[in-house]
Parts: sequence; structure tokens; C-alpha cells
Amino acid sequence: MIPRPSPIKVDKKVTKTIHLQPSEPRVDWQRQLRQGWRRPEDLLANLGIEPADIRFLRDSTFPMRVPKAFSARMQHGNPADPLLRQVLPLEDETRRVHGFSRDPVGDIDSRPARGLLHKYHGRALLITTGACAIHCRYCFRREFPYSSEHASPAHWQQ
Repeated sequence: MIPRPSPIKVDKKVTKTIHLQPSEPRVDWQRQLRQGWRRPEDLLANLGIEPADIRFLRDSTFPMRVPKAFSARMQHGNPADPLLRQVLPLEDETRRVHGFSRDPVGDIDSRPARGLLHKYHGRALLITTGACAIHCRYCFRREFPYSSEHASPAHWQQ
């Protein structure tokens, strides 16, 4: 049985309000997510990189998701661009490595309630969604069961 962490004490409430100036265009982040890159071939073609030059995964259990605004910061024609390497699924991901763990930071054993991670005294992480704008290949929560482990308002009292 996993010991329950001590209760979390909150000293202050921090809020920040951001006001857009009337001249600033409204950013439709949902549209940006829908129109992002989902296929490595399409992203590479957009960057002017030959798919044959990189050993990438065509199908991955952890799908690629890259907003076009993020890919616009990548270096055209450079298969070694660090931003590209952050998001491009490579064949190396399928290699088995001795000592590898699907839960390298211990999230699974740190769940006192659905959608709540509590690993450190005075700190907690409330998982409200498993949706990320960018799927980073090094994500240490890529195996986390978001579909069954998110907290909805119905679970917040618990």
C-alpha cells in the first residue's frame, strides 16, 4: 500500500491577468492545434528535408503533434535542428534499453487520488487533461494513463 502524503498547505493565492491590446490579433489556439503537423513526412517536406535522410517512425504509439507556429522556428533544411529533434519520432525510440522504465519519475506510485500527483511535500499536480500542444519525444509522462487519470470537477472534492 502506498503511504498517503501529508495534506498540502496553501499560503497565498497567485493570480495573473493578461489583457490583450485592441490592436493585437486574437489567437485561436484550438485552430492552431487542429492545423498542426501530425505526420512526420509532412513536417519534413515543409522544412525541405528529404525523409530518406532521417530514420523516423511512420507509426508510433506516441503520436507526433507539432503546431505550425512552433515548426516555423525550425531551421529549414537542417535535419539536426534541435527543435525538430525535440518533436520528430525517431526509430531509436523503439530500442529496448536495459534499466529503462515506462514510469521514470514515479508518477504511478504518487497518485493519492484520481488526477492528482503528490510526490513532494507542499507540492501537488492536478491532472485536468492529457492534451499537450506539442508532443515532445523526451516526455517523461508519455506513458501516463491520462484517459483514466484526469481529474474532473466531479473528483475535485476527493
